Amino acid sequence: MIACCYCGVQSAFVPDAVVHALVCSTCGAPLSAQKQRPLADHKGAKLPSKSKPAKVKKAYAGDWKSQAAHLAADKLRKKKKKKSKKSPWKSVFGEVFDVIEDIFD
Repeated sequence: MIACCYCGVQSAFVPDAVVHALVCSTCGAPLSAQKQRPLADHKGAKLPSKSKPAKVKKAYAGDWKSQAAHLAADKLRKKKKKKSKKSPWKSVFGEVFDVIEDIFD
C-alpha cells in the first residue's frame, strides 16, 4: 500500500499489462512517476537527524586596518613545526666517516 502523490488515495499499486510497470489502482499513475513524500514520525522509518549549522565567520565591518590586524593575529596563532634535534650518533658517524675518508685520500 502506497499513497499516490497524484490522486492522494492510499491504494495498492498493481501491475499494468500495457505499461509493464506498477500503476495506481485508482488513477493509473505509474510508480516511476511518483514523487518522494516526507516520512511521518513513528511509521517504521527514521527521519534524518538535523545537521549542525555551519559556523559563520565574524564579519569585520569597518576599515582595512582592523581586517589586517585580524589576519595578522591569525597568522601568529598558527603553530610552527618544531625543528628536530640532531642525534648524538649522527655527529659520531660523521666524524668516523671523515676519518675513513682521510685514510683513503
